[in-house]
Order: sequence, then C-alpha cells, then structure tokens
Amino acid sequence: MRLQIKTYMLFWLLLCMVSCVQEEVASLVPAEEVDQVSIELFTRLRSYDTPVSRAEAEEDEVSKDPWILVFTDVGGGVSDNAVFAEAAQANINVGNKSYVLLKPQNVTSWILILANPQEKFYIGNMAYDFSIDNFNNRFTGQTLASVTSQISAIPMSTVNEPPFVGKTLPMSYLYEATGGINVNTKIGTSDVPLELTRAVAKIVVKSNTADFTLLGVHSVYNMNKNTVLHNLSGVPETATNVLDYIKSDTDEDFVFATINIADPIYVYEAEANSNTYMIIHGLYKGTEYYYKMAIADSDFNYMDIKRNHEYEFTIVSANSPGFATYADALLSKPNNMNLKHEVKITDLASYEIKANSEYFLAVSNRLCIIYDDTESSGNQYIAFTLTTDCTYAHRFSDESNYLKVSNGAMSIVSPTPARIPSAANANSPVTTDVIVKLPAGSVDKSTINIKLGNIEQTVNVVRKSIIPVGGAVVNYYTENAGTYDFEYYLLTAKVDNSAPWITMKNKYGVTSADPNSIMVEDGVIDIHVASTSVARNTVIYLTTIKNPNKPLEDDKDMPRRIKAYLYQKGY
Repeated sequence: MRLQIKTYMLFWLLLCMVSCVQEEVASLVPAEEVDQVSIELFTRLRSYDTPVSRAEAEEDEVSKDPWILVFTDVGGGVSDNAVFAEAAQANINVGNKSYVLLKPQNVTSWILILANPQEKFYIGNMAYDFSIDNFNNRFTGQTLASVTSQISAIPMSTVNEPPFVGKTLPMSYLYEATGGINVNTKIGTSDVPLELTRAVAKIVVKSNTADFTLLGVHSVYNMNKNTVLHNLSGVPETATNVLDYIKSDTDEDFVFATINIADPIYVYEAEANSNTYMIIHGLYKGTEYYYKMAIADSDFNYMDIKRNHEYEFTIVSANSPGFATYADALLSKPNNMNLKHEVKITDLASYEIKANSEYFLAVSNRLCIIYDDTESSGNQYIAFTLTTDCTYAHRFSDESNYLKVSNGAMSIVSPTPARIPSAANANSPVTTDVIVKLPAGSVDKSTINIKLGNIEQTVNVVRKSIIPVGGAVVNYYTENAGTYDFEYYLLTAKVDNSAPWITMKNKYGVTSADPNSIMVEDGVIDIHVASTSVARNTVIYLTTIKNPNKPLEDDKDMPRRIKAYLYQKGY
C-alpha cells in the first residue's frame, strides 16, 4: 500500500513539473495579438577570417534582438519607393530562436533588419534611442530610400583607441517578402539563413619580407567619420567629414603587430579619397623607421573602402629607410615605393568552407563559367581562390595534398606545383589564386578535385560561347530561359566592377536601384548584356539557394557561389 502511495505521489510530482515546464515554455512564445503574426528570423554570418583571432571585434556575433523596419509596396514593385509601415524588435524564444511580431501585409513588403544595434542611432547630429515611438515619429510616410539615407551609426568623434574591439559590429539585411507578411512568412530559412552585412570595413597590415619587421600601424588619416546603418544602393558613401585614428600618446602605435601581423582596424566605408594614408612603423634592416603609405592598391590607385570587406595590405619588399619619427613622416608625401605592398580585398561571404577539428579549406566559388572566344588558345583565368589555415600542408604527401583536373581539356597554370601551401601560422591563413588555361576548341566542362588531408572540395569550370555583338540575356533558371541556361535557383547577382552595359532584372523585368546588383527570392535573375561595337568583359558573382520546390537531396551538392567571366565580341 505504501509503495502504491509513493508511486502515486511521484507521478503527481512529475505531472506538476511537466505542467510547470509547459507553462514556462508557453510564456516565452511571442503572444500574437489579433492583428499580428509571429515570424521567425534565420540569420547567419561568415567570418572575415576563419577562425577569428587577435585583438578583434566580435565580428561574427549576432544578437537575437535585432530591430525590424517594415516597408510596403505602393505600386511598381520598386524597393526604393516602398513606404514605412511599422517598427518592431525581435525577441528570444525557446531554443535560442529569434521571433518578431509584425502586422499582416497583403502587398510586397521589404523587411529591413538592423542587428547588433548600438546605444543610439543618429539622424544628422541628433541622437535617438532605438524605440518603436522614435521610428514611428521620425519615419512615418517616408520611403525606404529616404529612411536608409538618414539613419546612421554613432559618429566617431575622436579615435584614440581601436573602435569596436571586443564589441559586436552593427549589421543589416534587406529582405523582400513578395507575398506580403502572413503566417507563412519566414525571414530566411534554416537551410539558407540570411547573411547579414557588417556596417564597417576591416584593414589589416602584414609584412612578408626579410628586410622589414612590422611593429605596428602608428596612425591612420582622413577616414570617414560616420556611415548609414544600411547602404541601399551599395555605392560607397562620400566622406563629407573625416577624422584620424591616432593614440592620445602619439609615441604609441594605434595598433601593434605580432609576428609581422598588425591587429585589425575597423573603419566606416567611403569612396576613394586621394588623401587617405597610414603611418607604418617598423624595422628596416634592424633600424626603426616610420613610413607614410597611401591607402591605395598595388598599382597606386586610391581605393573605395566598402563595408563588409577586409583590406589586407601585405608588404612584399622594403626598398629604403623611412623617417626617424612619425612627425617627420607626416611632413612627406605618401610613397608606396619605399614599402612596396600587395592588396587583397575579401568580401565576407566569398568562401565555401569545409573544416575538421584542426584546420579549414575554403574556396571562393565552386563553379566558374567562362563566356569567351572558344577559338582562342591559351587564355588564362583565375578560376577560384582557395584559403586554409593549415600550418603543415607541406608535410602531406601528393596523395593528400593536390589540385587535379579530373576531366576536360583545361590545365592548371598556378600554383606550381599544383599543391596547397602551408599557412605561416594559424592566425594568418594562406590564400592562393588558382589560375587555369583553356585550349582552343568548343564548349568544355572541366572539374578540379582539391584535397588537403581528409578535406576534399570540387570546383567545376564551364566554358561557353562568347557573348555576341548584339548582346544577350543570360540567366540560370529554366523557368525563364535565356540565351544561356543552367538550372540554378539564384539569390543574388553582382558585377565585380561597375559595368553600365550590364543590367540585372528580376523575372518581371524590374531593375533594382543598382542595375549592377540584385537580390530576388524566386530564383530568377536575368542579366541583360547590351549591344556593343567594342570588345569588353567583366566578372559577375552569383549566389544560389535551395529551390523550395525540390527535395533537399536534389540541392545537396549545388554550388553556393558562382563566378562568371562575361566576354563580349566587338566589331
């Protein structure tokens, strides 16, 4: 009898515990009001440099409570003209998921995600708390283009310490809900989460020459003071107000170097400025000097600084002594010949990564499509870029470290031998451009197999006929077939460098604010190539997502990133 009583009591206690858990879980689920729907957000972020190291910001941290601004279509399907409808903040739910309550909308809506909000946002010189009231009061009746051009990050006043170190970076994403907002709306998916864009750029200086030991970056000059939280056009901003990055104690470097690699510097984006430069501090043949280096590419052209990009300046040769003090270096003109350097620019989501417990192997794209003259012989192209942090790649045998053409007529020109080099250390991944040569002949498909230890990658290179003089429509989804056709369900397309003869359109024929860049959610992008009388070429980068109408298995080996060379004939 006592056993039965104990059993009943135990059962009753367990029932109470389960009830309490259920009640607690239920209380965490966002309570929908009559005129609201609960929508889950799926977001992710790719590292600037996998894995993250050194004195850096929390580059890959995404808070679970981003702010959401909704804009609705007023006709025409153009995002710039969409009108502000509401603001809301997401919150944490069971399982560390993020939900937001939004009002239903029966027209195409654009959802602007502002993640990792700073303490305040700015409009001009006025600071505002992140709150529903402030967003409503400031932006009711305004368009998406107007709002994104106004709302900015906290302006930097004086920069005496490296900004953002140990902190999260402000990020954003604009999501288009073509079916409006309802109970079926998802902002991203678990299979293909949204990749947020950081509002800052990252500058890293390295030295790779025996005659020069990098001690640090003493200071950086004429950088942009502020930036909008979301750049709708993608065109770098003009720096109307600038400032310098320099320590209060000017005898101290702004960032220090360890093993010839300086800690990163985070800056706001800006279009090319002929007055941006750094003071580099180092030892030339054992003697301490300062050098004034323009923020320019390897050909001495001043560069745009774009958000969400890493700019890696590697000193490859030191040719003369510098100045005894930083003040003396400031008096001179920038001289990029004293410290000759190479620049590598990396976009955040530019690699498909595989990793084991010790190292990673990443490729910039798993498909390269080349539209070129098939009659030409010996044309060379950078098919893809690979990177790894493996410090002992050179110790692997040729059976465990290789790049091999498994089929097709293509050959690998570089690297030679066709092996993956070792990283100098785990904090400095090595990056290698893989250059291929195509013989004269017809359309061809080649495959490159890549292996490093127990990690394998495959990259396909497809050669297609050159774009004709009269132009063409290029796309990659059979629903709306053009001149050249592959069945890839696309998310984005972007021209590498501005090309006014390229126009991106969705399947309805609508051009985005930037004709050289577009994002869709139905898989179809038409790339319109205008007619010409002069031969020309450009590079386009595309990203793919899973086709929601197909089983997951059908897309399991689909390339997520595609690089396309577009060559067009002239008369």
